[in-house]
Amino acid sequence: MSITDQNTTVAMYHIGTENSSGCYGTSTVPEAEITIAGVKVKNKNITKNTIVWMPSKYMDRSNPDKHTLRSTKVSSYVSSAFRRILREYSVCINDIYFVNTNDLEKVDQELAEVIETAESRLDDMVYQWDQILEEHMTHPDNLAIADLIKAHSLTAAEWRSKFSFKAPRPMHVTPVYLEDAKSLTETQTRQLYIEVVEDALKMLNELKDKKNQSFRTQLAQMTTKMSRLSFLDDDILYVVDYIEAVMNSLPDSGYLVDKDLLTLRELYFELSDPHKLKQFAINESRKATGVMPNTLPTLNTQTSSNVTTLNAEPANAAESEDTGTWGSGKW
Repeated sequence: MSITDQNTTVAMYHIGTENSSGCYGTSTVPEAEITIAGVKVKNKNITKNTIVWMPSKYMDRSNPDKHTLRSTKVSSYVSSAFRRILREYSVCINDIYFVNTNDLEKVDQELAEVIETAESRLDDMVYQWDQILEEHMTHPDNLAIADLIKAHSLTAAEWRSKFSFKAPRPMHVTPVYLEDAKSLTETQTRQLYIEVVEDALKMLNELKDKKNQSFRTQLAQMTTKMSRLSFLDDDILYVVDYIEAVMNSLPDSGYLVDKDLLTLRELYFELSDPHKLKQFAINESRKATGVMPNTLPTLNTQTSSNVTTLNAEPANAAESEDTGTWGSGKW
């Protein structure tokens, strides 16, 4: 096996529980009194004994029926923001985010800004701490347990000390053997196309009988990511050009309806086909280098708009030498 050089263009991030921790806003009441069949019972063996002393509007209500699993919204914000940022710059495989090393400075800066925002939000809550708890205790539903809330709640300093945020740190990815480096790049490239397909499917499923101009932001985010990761497969830049051509053909104000909406729907549909997407990129690359593709015409003007659509199915279904795993049905 051949040994790779030590230069690398990829770094990886991983988000773990150590990157964001907080306080649930709940406490355990040692001997809770509950009602069973109309009878009040107090017993240390009864386990339904959790009191929520933090107002619900400050809690993550993704699982409102399980108070002990609810984290403060700030912690949820940090975790989701970390993932959003890394997804914009990377391909994600098994919860590992692979980023171009040229983007590391920007990624680390955006991750740091998330923590600054979270810290500011916590400081604001500390400043309002007495008011927050007073509001909770005086709520009509909580008057009967106001003393319990006061007894089991944390002080502002105690609550603040429960939070810890740490931006994930990148590590260089340098496979020892060339064969492994090639395999990793192929896997990352495949994942890039898969993520484009997943985003396109989501946009397609959300499309109704009209669409506002928000589609431009969604597609711009997609093409920006594809451009950032084109070092994995520069053929994907042909897909970027195609998307931008479609966007430029559509009205830049108002809602898309009728013919224009159909054009956008067709674009989403085309982007949601991974095999056609990869084959289109390959064909455009061959055309640009003067190599005629062994496929049907790359573009076909059979749409209702002035923009041509992808039509890049292999002429020979068995063609796998040129398309690798993309055309061999291994998706």
